[in-house]
Amino acid sequence: MHTPKLPLIIMALLAALLVLPRAALACTCGPELSPLEAHAQATLVFVGRVSAMIGNPADEGASQLVTFEVQAFWKGEEQPQVTLLTPSASVNCGYVFERGSDYVVYANVVDNQLRTNSCMRTAPLAAANNDLNALGPSTPVTSAYGDHSSVDMDIPWLPLIMIILALLTGTLFFGPKFFGRR
Repeated sequence: MHTPKLPLIIMALLAALLVLPRAALACTCGPELSPLEAHAQATLVFVGRVSAMIGNPADEGASQLVTFEVQAFWKGEEQPQVTLLTPSASVNCGYVFERGSDYVVYANVVDNQLRTNSCMRTAPLAAANNDLNALGPSTPVTSAYGDHSSVDMDIPWLPLIMIILALLTGTLFFGPKFFGRR
């Protein structure tokens, strides 16, 4: 009697696949650092709001360029805006940011590029109370364009200039009609 060999071969291959070692598909981080340990290892630590996110054209979208409007910082050079890289997929330890949300960000320079990932202490600002308490007072970032909150918009000569411009414009356009051309 002839036994079908194809089903036996398929079963043997499936069994071999179950036994073979598999590559890890999840992000693996080392032990979680305290806020002060993470601060010591980071190049830049700040609070910022995500203003833009785009796929990185340099690596065909395998990472994201994330731009923050910086509100305050604990470490690094004061900058009103910071753009950094994070892997696009959480499986590659990428951090998933939301546009318009505020974060406490820990970032390092790797290959001349500022980067963060899910293994660092980067977290939504609302969930970072332990970090805020441990890091202490931050330094607020002054606007790149200066503080506009105290700009005096009361310009007494502005109405006078507007009236003069209106009279000149009226004279140029309507003057010949009223005064007649001679």
